[in-house]
Amino acid sequence: MDDRFTFELPAHPKLAQQYATLTIPSNQHKMQLILTMAPLEQQSRQYKLFVMHNGMTLLRTHPTPIPGDRVQFTPNTLVFDAQLQRGLQYIEVHLIAALPYSEWQHGHENCELEKFVLVTHLQV
Repeated sequence: MDDRFTFELPAHPKLAQQYATLTIPSNQHKMQLILTMAPLEQQSRQYKLFVMHNGMTLLRTHPTPIPGDRVQFTPNTLVFDAQLQRGLQYIEVHLIAALPYSEWQHGHENCELEKFVLVTHLQV
């Protein structure tokens, strides 16, 4: 079994938008995006999540744990699969979440938006 290529992009404590660029080895053409979100539902916050690969929306899939892997799947873990092509690709994650009702302010935005963009280059 080949070693898995892993990359972690944790949420920034202050920035709402993050961008990263990766060069991925040619034998890693299947990508599994594993997202761990804050427990928004337990906070009674409505949210909408969009995960896109080259402008196409990805659907959520079931996690496929690998024995001995350090990835821990929790109820807040969301998994998406992407098939990479050679060259540049764009993977975007957009999360918009309503603020808790107790924090709403009249005349202000009552939601938060986080955006992650990952530009990947699959080597030939």
